[in-house]
Amino acid sequence: MADELFEGAVKSFLVFGLIHAVGHHTVPASVSKDMKRADLAYWASSVASTLHGVYVSSAAWKAMSDGGYWTSEDLELVTPAALHCCQVYLGYLAADTIPLLLHAKEWAGSELYLVHHALSLFSWSLMSMRGQLLAIAVGLLLLEATAPFTNGRWFMSKCGITSGPIFMANGVLFALSFLVLRVLLMGGLLVRYAVVLRGAFFALPTSTYLTVLGSYAFGYPLQLFWFNKIVKGLLKLLSGKKKPT
Repeated sequence: MADELFEGAVKSFLVFGLIHAVGHHTVPASVSKDMKRADLAYWASSVASTLHGVYVSSAAWKAMSDGGYWTSEDLELVTPAALHCCQVYLGYLAADTIPLLLHAKEWAGSELYLVHHALSLFSWSLMSMRGQLLAIAVGLLLLEATAPFTNGRWFMSKCGITSGPIFMANGVLFALSFLVLRVLLMGGLLVRYAVVLRGAFFALPTSTYLTVLGSYAFGYPLQLFWFNKIVKGLLKLLSGKKKPT
């Protein structure tokens, strides 16, 4: 399984590496002339993030539904579709780590994202190679469906769009998708496997469940923190008290 995982991850790495390399060419000419090199690279990274989010979340939904992961109590259930999702995610993370390292000084929050990428690379590799807790590994990839809204706001701000119905709709959809996926779904997966199915969960190798719990301990509080900021910003936008920057 390790060889298959590695081969698929390498293909994904090459695809997203290519998207990173050409993504800055998608910047409108009227916008690119005023952008710094680091901003152009961030635009390219955001393009890759958006395409990855759309693809992997769609693939994850299909894998979860067709593979029976929503209801199965088999914590070692493995399907080709689930493994494919992990391959795509691991390749994307590896490709995205390169620009993060190159622009760590220019991009705000790079250190946090580098920690996230390192933990995710380790966690998803471990779950995939062992064929354990793929329901969590693939289920959490549904969170990537929020990427188009996150990146959409940044794209619009760079294009000078900081108000209007499209900007407003993006903000509302971002907040709703964040609540459903990154707060409720992420928390629900933890409750289902670490609490409801705790017997089978804690019967897995210690390194497996500690890796998952450790990743949650790092990631879930951040989701709650970010959601709080998103809601506050959205409420200000809807009330018209503060114009977004």
